[in-house]
Amino acid sequence: MLTYTLRLGSLAALLSLPLAACGSPGGDDTVDPPVTGTYHHYVGNTLLLPSNASQATMYGLDLDGDAQMRPDNKLGGILGMLGGFGVELQPQVDEAIMMGDIVLLHAVRAETLTNSNASWQVYLGESATPPTFDGTDVFTIPTDGPQDALLAGRISGGSFAGGPGTVQLKLAFVDGAEPLTLNLIASRIEGTLDETSCDARLGGALTKDDIDNTLIPAVAGLVNTSLADDPVDCDCATGSVNPCPDTSCTIKGLFDAGISCDAPEDCPAPADACTEGKCACTAGDCMGLLANDNQISVAEVQNNAIIKTALGPDIDLLDASGVFQEDPADRDGMIDSVSLGVKFSCVNAVFTSTVEQ
Repeated sequence: MLTYTLRLGSLAALLSLPLAACGSPGGDDTVDPPVTGTYHHYVGNTLLLPSNASQATMYGLDLDGDAQMRPDNKLGGILGMLGGFGVELQPQVDEAIMMGDIVLLHAVRAETLTNSNASWQVYLGESATPPTFDGTDVFTIPTDGPQDALLAGRISGGSFAGGPGTVQLKLAFVDGAEPLTLNLIASRIEGTLDETSCDARLGGALTKDDIDNTLIPAVAGLVNTSLADDPVDCDCATGSVNPCPDTSCTIKGLFDAGISCDAPEDCPAPADACTEGKCACTAGDCMGLLANDNQISVAEVQNNAIIKTALGPDIDLLDASGVFQEDPADRDGMIDSVSLGVKFSCVNAVFTSTVEQ
């Protein structure tokens, strides 16, 4: 499983390489035909999130195998859009990698890095002192960490294409908060590599449960952190003598609208009343449920019309029982997952995995 830490489309040519079925994390890389050869070790030295719609398309991959073979990256497009609201994402990502707070390790097994069946295994390494990224860095893989993010495929002309598999994505939207854990299903990696480095794209999809229960609460935390830096008692009224920053006024205008209701039972706790179509409460702390209270609740984000549209599913990957199916013919025909694509690079590193022992 792959873990990234984050804060809160120009079509790239797709590699026309044959893909094998996802292998198990065993030493023989169980694919057809089996992958053999040398393990090449790398550490991620960059992770690039889309900063605009063009990059969202560029970083996306065809995850659902539709007839158009178009890249899927709806969530990446949303991340790129956030830049227009003054929410900077990339600097936090860069710092986490360069300081060794997040260590992403890659083991590629192949007979040759030119033309060969291959597997791409991804690990989360232990946090380390700031790496040099010069090929001499030594890392450790925790024995209790994820071991099963193996994407099987092929290298052709120095370009790898592999998957699908399940990749775990960990997000830290708010400084000091425990990172999130998101599961990317139908994950694929495509890119170039040689003996010393790689340059690739990772694509995968989030289920609606991950969006509702993990990502949206993180968005609420991120925007509240931004509002916490505002001057005391500032407001967004026209001509105010104590105006809030423009970014904060944009956030409040989007989200600080309270929760609409027709009856008290429509309101999440701790709200206990429905007054004039909005939730109200008698408790001292209403947890951001009220309009214009300078707090953004999870419920306000979940009920926001823009968020419902932006984070709604865009691709069909699951069957009627909610299980991922690689063959589109085995799916239920209902869009059920939200796509994400990022770009990353890696350089040589030293580590030992239990899979290789």
